[in-house]
Amino acid sequence: MDEGNASELAAMVVTSDARLSTCIAQARARGVHTIVVSDFLRNCRSKMEFRSAFVELVRARFERDVVAYAHALQVVVSYGKVFETSRLATSADVALIWDPFSVIETTQSERDTHNAACGKTRDDFGQVTAAPGGVIATLRPENNVDVWSFHVDAS
Repeated sequence: MDEGNASELAAMVVTSDARLSTCIAQARARGVHTIVVSDFLRNCRSKMEFRSAFVELVRARFERDVVAYAHALQVVVSYGKVFETSRLATSADVALIWDPFSVIETTQSERDTHNAACGKTRDDFGQVTAAPGGVIATLRPENNVDVWSFHVDAS
């Protein structure tokens, strides 16, 4: 990398502290690819108007209903105007929603990729079975989300 050329760098910040948005925006302006992981939904959880949507999120997660889960998440994000009200989300190149109440299972293909990178096999103890950190979606402008799929067992 050339000195002063930040276009080859990336920074991931895991925080709910909106005061870091200025630092993130400055890094982005200098060409650093910036990713913010945050609990962007936390301000919506205590509001009465989103109570039924959060109940639906929990139900859909428990029943592994991917469609209902994505719909409930989109309702919260859209009506809560989560992207446009978050300085963290708007300051970064990519904003990922972290949900402390969610664990998303990985597919066998994802586990195989992880194992190959870590030099493990399918039979090794401690094989990854869930996405660590509870990242559930990519938060997009216009208050849209790309929900990270979770594995639905067909049996």
